[in-house]
Amino acid sequence: MQLTISRTMLCLHMLLLIILPISAQEEPEPPLPITILAIEGHVEYRRPGFETSQVLLPGSQLWATDIIFPDEASQASLLVLCPEGIVRRFLSTELAYNGYLHCGPTDEPLVPGQAGARRALRQRANDLEAAYPYVIFPRSTLVRDQRVTLIWNPIFDANFYDVTVSDTRQSANEPLRVFPSDTHKNDRAEMDILLTSTGGAYEVEVCAFVGLNTFCASDANSEAAQTTFYYVPAPYFEALEASLRRSLSDNDAAYEFSLAVLLSQPVTAALPVDVPDAYYGEAVQHIESLLNSFPDNELAQSPEIYNFLGELYSTVGLTSNAFMTFQKSLDLAEPDTEVAARAAFGAAELAFAPIDLEYYEAALSLYNQILSDEAFAMFLEDFCEKRSVVCMDPTFEDFVWKNDISD
Repeated sequence: MQLTISRTMLCLHMLLLIILPISAQEEPEPPLPITILAIEGHVEYRRPGFETSQVLLPGSQLWATDIIFPDEASQASLLVLCPEGIVRRFLSTELAYNGYLHCGPTDEPLVPGQAGARRALRQRANDLEAAYPYVIFPRSTLVRDQRVTLIWNPIFDANFYDVTVSDTRQSANEPLRVFPSDTHKNDRAEMDILLTSTGGAYEVEVCAFVGLNTFCASDANSEAAQTTFYYVPAPYFEALEASLRRSLSDNDAAYEFSLAVLLSQPVTAALPVDVPDAYYGEAVQHIESLLNSFPDNELAQSPEIYNFLGELYSTVGLTSNAFMTFQKSLDLAEPDTEVAARAAFGAAELAFAPIDLEYYEAALSLYNQILSDEAFAMFLEDFCEKRSVVCMDPTFEDFVWKNDISD
């Protein structure tokens, strides 16, 4: 099946190449961004390759090459989280129009992570089956505590569950039988587990017994079965948490978001290839806590938070949650903005055809407006090369999905 679309329908991954480093690129890793926690007044920013400036929002991340435009009349000021984990406030006198925002050197060597590639979004992932007890946490992540609360999708008519947590370097453990009365809490099922091996890889299997039937997560689909996690302690993080608590004692929402940002940074520990490189699962929990506990906070009202959470959900394989979260970001975002384009593209990466084409069209049309002609052309070329499309001519006006091409 061949699909024809207008030039404005094709544009997003290049924007991600500008904004978010991709692991497949063999280029020097850029420094980590500065994260905006709160804004007083009005500030705009512009990225390389952009034709127009964008309004800076709570939750936005500024890279070293982004130029800021504070509104002098509004006496703009910023509360930011520096990459090293230090909170800093920039007063209006410190914000230079048409200048860059830099945290500068710090006397506190609290470095929670290192510059590294943000994980690419999963494409066309299978939905998680509600009839199966799929693991919600921990999955595809590092964990830093020996005692972990295992969370899975509850099966409300289950008679009991068999839960198996195994260190992949040892023989499989015997399943532990637990009952809904002991594990069901609101919309989740939970139980505490104790990890025994530092640096070990753990796999989880949850089976629900319903009458004469058995439903196991590994039987649902490959997404539900991707639950391997790794125990990597992070003793330095206790000092970091204490420092953040002192700096943000009057802003609990910013504290939760700051922890999530730092936990999602790649760790400095040497890890095997294909191992999750950050505490993504715990980062998800802090963002969820922010949204549930402080729904009226400016961070909770920002589409940037939902884009951030959508990326985290996608990374750990909770693709249904990710798709809905990107949709929420689209609902909150102003039209014709880069944050809306990223949300639309995130949703497109997770949707099934032909729905994904609608989201691609929205994202690419927006990027066509905000990117320069040169940046847009680079974006289109990268899109056709790395995504599941084949461009049919140099103008990039025609393409077909790769899986629609007959052998």
